Amino acid sequence: GKNPNQELTVKTKNQTIKFAGSDAKIDSSGNGGNINVSLDKGSAVIEGKGETKNLKPNEIATLGESGVTTRMAPYALIAPENQKKFMTINSTTPISFNWGATGDNTNTTFELSRLKDFKRVDTRLQNVTSANLNLAPGAYYWRVSGKNPSGVIEFTESRKFIIIKESGLQLYSPSAGANFPSSGNPNISLAWTPSGTVNDYIVELASNANFSPPVKTIPVKTNVIRVANLGEGSYFWRVTTKPASDGILPIKSNVSSFTVGQPVKEISKEEKNESTKTEIKTEEDKIEEKKEIAKKIEEKKIEEKKKAENESIAGLIPEHISPSSGKIDLSKEKQIHFRWDKVKNAKYYIFKIIDAKKKQKPLITEKTVLNSYTLKNFSKLSEGSFIWEVKPYDKKDLSGKAAKGTFIIDLSDDGLKNLKPEEIKILSPDTIYRDK
Repeated sequence: GKNPNQELTVKTKNQTIKFAGSDAKIDSSGNGGNINVSLDKGSAVIEGKGETKNLKPNEIATLGESGVTTRMAPYALIAPENQKKFMTINSTTPISFNWGATGDNTNTTFELSRLKDFKRVDTRLQNVTSANLNLAPGAYYWRVSGKNPSGVIEFTESRKFIIIKESGLQLYSPSAGANFPSSGNPNISLAWTPSGTVNDYIVELASNANFSPPVKTIPVKTNVIRVANLGEGSYFWRVTTKPASDGILPIKSNVSSFTVGQPVKEISKEEKNESTKTEIKTEEDKIEEKKEIAKKIEEKKIEEKKKAENESIAGLIPEHISPSSGKIDLSKEKQIHFRWDKVKNAKYYIFKIIDAKKKQKPLITEKTVLNSYTLKNFSKLSEGSFIWEVKPYDKKDLSGKAAKGTFIIDLSDDGLKNLKPEEIKILSPDTIYRDK
């Protein structure tokens, strides 16, 4: 269970197992009807046949008629941790896989899959002690296997991790290389596109691109902040996300820069004499100069905004749709969540569900401004295969391309009625599930 102060008790034919704060796996496929119990974390106490055994992580206990024996698991998975989340602003992310070998197994094999049951393996590496891969955003499962001295291939438990692409953190104001006059203590606005996953940021301002040391470090909850009291010079700035939950790494934006005041240059006597004629400015001249600078900045913002608005949505399509295929399990939650990435310049989306066999008029058509849709009413759907699609539209009601996925509703599964011991995964003292 997730609460280390709670216990879960499981009884077998000959023994009783008490789990505490455990992530455990029970496998009844052993020889002679024996049951294998292993832990990824937590602890367990096994009692029976007049003996008591304590089980620790990365150990395997074999329960049978003759009693209980324990041994080290052939491999101990180290990183990434189960349910780890990686945030990125890039199209691919480098992920390092590490594990330890505790036994004499040979032909060590690393496997990576998008599917929990590993029916399709995307990457398989043999005779390796670690792995390093560049992966696109999405959900992944990984495991390690090897052949024991008896010639039997043994697998570790599988671990899941998710790579999430951060669509925000594009620094857009001030534009790179912008210059501000040093007179009048300019109030400079720093702005960036908001994150789609967090609401807290750290803004760093420094006099060098290495940010060593930073001039200012400011925590904020919005995607814009104003800074003042900056002396003349060049400044570099960036934004870092501040995740709201553990297990998510912060990410940094690219670095942008601006200057306050004009750079100093050598001038000739003639230029100096000429400049003295115009050095003395009235207060009215200074005010007009500030207005002219502010006007140019505002005109540039409007120009950039118009350019973004005029970009066509015609060739854009929602990416990373979910579910993309497969059977939907309605035994736990009587609803289906459909998700997709936000499309640039999209004002709204049209969501549809179509019978895959009839392919006639859509069963469901909905308009949503969100990049997700939750189906709760199944009155128009029954068992069978379905196609779902989502198409983006801009503010002029011009459409992009439709992204399509499929799913199957199968109501024949009656929950835990036919549950086999090897399909049990212990999650908490009151939760078990079938491992699809």
